[in-house]
Amino acid sequence: MQEEKLLFSNCTIVNGELFFVETQHGLPAKINPGNGEVSYCGVMENFILKAGDSLHDIRTIGNRIYALEISGGNVICFDLENLRCQYIPLNCSYRRWGNFVGFEYYDSCIYIFPRYENKVCIMNVNTNEMAEIVGYFEGIEDLQCSCRVGDEVWLIPNAVNVIGCYNLSNGKIEVYKLNKKIENGIYAVYIKGSIYILNSFGIIYIWNINDMELSETTVLETEHLNEKSMSRMVYAGNKLIILPSLAEDIKILDLLTGRAEVYHDYPEDFFYYEHKIEHNRLRGSLLDIFDSLEQTDKEKLLRIARIMKI
Repeated sequence: MQEEKLLFSNCTIVNGELFFVETQHGLPAKINPGNGEVSYCGVMENFILKAGDSLHDIRTIGNRIYALEISGGNVICFDLENLRCQYIPLNCSYRRWGNFVGFEYYDSCIYIFPRYENKVCIMNVNTNEMAEIVGYFEGIEDLQCSCRVGDEVWLIPNAVNVIGCYNLSNGKIEVYKLNKKIENGIYAVYIKGSIYILNSFGIIYIWNINDMELSETTVLETEHLNEKSMSRMVYAGNKLIILPSLAEDIKILDLLTGRAEVYHDYPEDFFYYEHKIEHNRLRGSLLDIFDSLEQTDKEKLLRIARIMKI
């Protein structure tokens, strides 16, 4: 039996399976992480077929799936039960990609934090009505990344020495002064009272929420001087798993010892998909689901990942 090759950059869990939109042909599909079996979804009403990377982020909310178009043009709602697709206009087409830093769900609403224009978009999932709050983060033009902690979204702006905390329950933001600027931040995770912020050169900033103090560690060495050496990270078992962008080494930082090592335990036939244009090798919400899987499923998912452009 010939092995099927699938390419996709974002996915979400639906009834124990990974749902994604396949990059090469633009088709919605599902993978069973236990056996690797692939099934394509039936023809969806109103679905617009687009080849190439089309989704920036994706979430399962109730019995529906919501995704941000990479172009920033729309929120896409997938109704798998009724095989229906709906596009809700979203005025965030600033660049060809990288238009968002946050995509959060709270109290029947989706909160979307664009990278540019200092605004937050709020969509009610019951009515699909979209509202915008402009200028909520005073004095800020661009954001680098964000991190959800309970009912709060911590926002890391660009080129200033402050950090913001947006409260989803009341729409208010608190701004805190930092002792230095966070530069080239690309991804952030919350771990036991602190937010770990990865920058593209391998520096990890640590923001202690309780003490309101910022520190950093530079134990990660990048393989390239290129500013996009690092891409994403996930927390699992007192360790940070850091995934590359243009490099090929997954690195693991032990938070208890402060030591970093290169991951070597790949399946024998693992390889990275090569692309002719600059592209993150490993990215997207696959990280968000990886540490929720059992170890056996993690190994199977890595086997699936070897043939994906993620």
